[in-house]
Amino acid sequence: MDFQHKHTFVSRLAESARMLAQYPSRVPLIVQAHPHTNAPPIDKAKYLVPRDLTLGQFLHCLRTRLKLHESIALFLLVNGELLPMSRLAGSVYETKSDPDGFLYVAYSTESAFGAETVG
Repeated sequence: MDFQHKHTFVSRLAESARMLAQYPSRVPLIVQAHPHTNAPPIDKAKYLVPRDLTLGQFLHCLRTRLKLHESIALFLLVNGELLPMSRLAGSVYETKSDPDGFLYVAYSTESAFGAETVG
């Protein structure tokens, strides 16, 4: 992902450790558009979310931030895998986080209900 190329492993590890020490009830996420999608770019890549937030709740926050039209479906992928939206961020973090201490989440969009792609 782009964030990994812009920052060294050591700096990412130090930043995630600082975030986890300061906010132990939250998990650090890096959110970026999937490289093989025409999803709109997001203005903010780093998030610190509560461990008990579901992926579905986080997806709703991203939909709002991206200002997606209702006919556009939004998907979250962690390590290239679609996960149930009922999973808690803390649970996903414990099993899927990167060695640098961040959980990398890619998002992708798709036209739904036969609608034309809306930006």
